[in-house]
Amino acid sequence: MHPLKKAAATLTALTSIMVINFTPVASADTAGILNDCDPVNYADKDSSSYVNISVDQAVYRYGPYEKCREKGGLQREDGWKIDYHCFVVNSSGNKWTYARFIPPGTLPIEMGWIYGGNLPSGGSVQKC
Repeated sequence: MHPLKKAAATLTALTSIMVINFTPVASADTAGILNDCDPVNYADKDSSSYVNISVDQAVYRYGPYEKCREKGGLQREDGWKIDYHCFVVNSSGNKWTYARFIPPGTLPIEMGWIYGGNLPSGGSVQKC
């Protein structure tokens, strides 16, 4: 057999083995979390003034669900400013606001989701 044909046949066989043995990493239990918590950026549709959280402390997350991984935490006394961008109501019926979190001092600005119950008036009034 010609060396190029032999190499092509070997490559085809290896590819078939790789396809047959491929198993997805996400299970049925984690598939929803991966989709619901994928980071997505939304435009700033809400022109309201900056606010602070309405509770003593709260977390912001990668997605609009409590099951989504925490991105950071806020404490009212630290003076964080929150710039609402928009909101969604998740499949559990809870309102979450996508926002820009502006820390005091020189810490970096973050983007993420925060539960409406932690915000004045329930968060943003503009739908994402």
